[in-house]
Amino acid sequence: MTEEPLTFAQYVLATGEEPVAGCCRLLLAYLAENCALLQDDEMDLDLAVHEARKNVKRMRAFLRLIRPVIGEPAFQRVNDQLQGSAHLLAPMRDQAVLIETVANLRLETGLELSHFRHTLVLLTEAYQATRADFVADAGRIPAILGIWQAVRDEILALPLGKGGWNALQPGFSRSYTRGRQRMFAAYAQPANGELFHEWRKRVKDMWHQLEILAPAAPDTLLTEAEAYHQLSSLLGDAHDLLVLRETILAAETVFNADPDIALLLTLAATRQQQLENEAAHWGLKLYGTKPAAFVRRLGSFYRGWVETSQS
Repeated sequence: MTEEPLTFAQYVLATGEEPVAGCCRLLLAYLAENCALLQDDEMDLDLAVHEARKNVKRMRAFLRLIRPVIGEPAFQRVNDQLQGSAHLLAPMRDQAVLIETVANLRLETGLELSHFRHTLVLLTEAYQATRADFVADAGRIPAILGIWQAVRDEILALPLGKGGWNALQPGFSRSYTRGRQRMFAAYAQPANGELFHEWRKRVKDMWHQLEILAPAAPDTLLTEAEAYHQLSSLLGDAHDLLVLRETILAAETVFNADPDIALLLTLAATRQQQLENEAAHWGLKLYGTKPAAFVRRLGSFYRGWVETSQS
């Protein structure tokens, strides 16, 4: 059986804990959870892969937070390894998302179940083939576990150091600034869906990074983290629609057998634009503050938390 899911106390910085040491502790905890997920014969494989992928994204967010402190060489080594494990996990889940996207679009628009049936059959067949390949590849999971063991060794070798808020400030500043820049870039070229996807990556970083700082101001920071989560979901759904459209257009001769394919493409494009427009409201709200002011505010929360814990 897998280990119990991480509790709130386990996925946030602890009182009195040095930030880099805390982030490394979290990285090791998620690595252990991931190894347990992929070695649990009683757990649904799709769910295990999905949860493991999400954990890898969290780990990369934590890693980016301490990037300025651990140095570029160490960051690149660990980040590349985590990215490599994510690529090995990706194919099966990516295929499943295409099916979910079509089904959700049909539900949202109130269409009959008969709509897009042929497309769903094709996507389901592709998913089943990909899943069969994943299961048949006896070396895939051992390779992923080997990568995570190497990551664990790298993390254990990192200099933990001290620094308090000074160890976190550069990472938060970088994450927020890059998220803001990606937002402006996306809306400067709204026809380029990949720019929204790049923005989403930075939004997810901020979501996970604020979560681990939550003990400094729980009510405020958990609420803000959830707002970034909601924005990430909007952008994620928009990107899923973009990938669906690209998948269909890349194999038009196959998908054109579906009499509703033109309708599906139109609905997907319309819904994608709606989601990106909705994301603008959240984006302006969350990224409306200048980076220096945003980081200063987080710093005041952190210092207040430390002072309270020491009194």
